[in-house]
This record gives sequence, C-alpha cells and structure tokens, in this order.
Amino acid sequence: MSINEQQRRLVYDGLESAFGDEFANSLMELLPYQPAASLVTREDLHANTAVTRGEMAELRSDLKGEMAELRAELKGEMAELRAELKGEMAELRGEFRALEARVESKIEAGVAQIQVSTQRMFMAALATNTIAVIAALAT
Repeated sequence: MSINEQQRRLVYDGLESAFGDEFANSLMELLPYQPAASLVTREDLHANTAVTRGEMAELRSDLKGEMAELRAELKGEMAELRAELKGEMAELRGEFRALEARVESKIEAGVAQIQVSTQRMFMAALATNTIAVIAALAT
C-alpha cells in the first residue's frame, strides 16, 4: 500500500500531537519518501540478478573468445620466431664451418711450411756435417 504526501502529512501531524515534534521528525526520517510502488521488490532483485548473470555469461564467453584469439596469435608469433631463429642458427653454423675450413687451411699451410723449413735445416745440417767429416778425413 502506498501513501501520498497528504497522507504522510497526516501521519506526521498525529505523531507530533501524540509524541512531540522531535519524535515525529525522527520517525518520519526513517520512513521512505518515495511511494511504496517504487520500492525494489524481491522479484525485481531476482530479475536483475538473472539479467546480471546473463551479462556475466556473455562477458565470460567474449573473454574466452578473445583469449583463444590471443593464444592463436602467440602461437603464430612463436612459430615465426622459431623459424627465424633456426634460419639464423643455420647461417651462423655455415659461417662457423667456413671459418673452421679457413683456419684448417692456414694450419695445414703452416705445417707444410714448417716441414719444408725443417727439411732445409736438416739438409743444411747434413751438408755441414758432411763437409766437416770430409774435411776431417782430408787432414
């Protein structure tokens, strides 16, 4: 049952005459100013709860969809990065093998040069010893 402003005034006047001005003011402040028809009912709360739950379900669905999209994007980007990394590693491996081949070539050339120098020194020492032996025999 709702009351209008005139009925509220009658209630106030009755409270004021029976209990005094201060009591009437305090009690009237506790009573709602809007008509009872505009108050929220349990049915209103249940309906609002159902709407809210529906909106939450929709948001949850949207969020799941966006998360799936992000997951797919991340997988694609990771695959792309993996391919780039493999390519760069293969390129570095090739450069390393070429460098290794050049170092081996220089080492082999150095070893050959050392062998030639060693043979020359051996031949020079042999020649010097031979000359010394011949000179010793000749005297």
